[in-house]
Amino acid sequence: MRIDPRGAAHNGLSAAVLALALCLIAAAVAGCGDSATGQQPSAKPVGDPVGGSVAALARCRDWNAGTEAEKQATIADIRSSLTPQSQEESGTSLSDEKAYEVFEHSCVEDWAQSLQLYKLYANAAAFAPLNEP
Repeated sequence: MRIDPRGAAHNGLSAAVLALALCLIAAAVAGCGDSATGQQPSAKPVGDPVGGSVAALARCRDWNAGTEAEKQATIADIRSSLTPQSQEESGTSLSDEKAYEVFEHSCVEDWAQSLQLYKLYANAAAFAPLNEP
């Protein structure tokens, strides 16, 4: 190790090389996330978000344009938006599978493209107990 006239110690590594090495290490650590566990990032729900939720603005046209994962995320988002804050579990008797069927059936027609998904969900949830055997 040598000492320069200002008293700083040098071990042969320049400041630029050291900075580059630190950046590479930081990038490698930042890249370690869900991919290391094999989990895929969760899909985003369809529609335009308002206040962190798409429930208020998601329409049939958005549903029809979504992937299966986005559709499942949309159902979860609408369910959580319609569940009272005081409840830990969903307060609806409408299963995710039944909600999926309702949206798939209701959003088929061209005239239905502007229907709001949360209204379809709320109506189906209200009548779900009457449809149980």
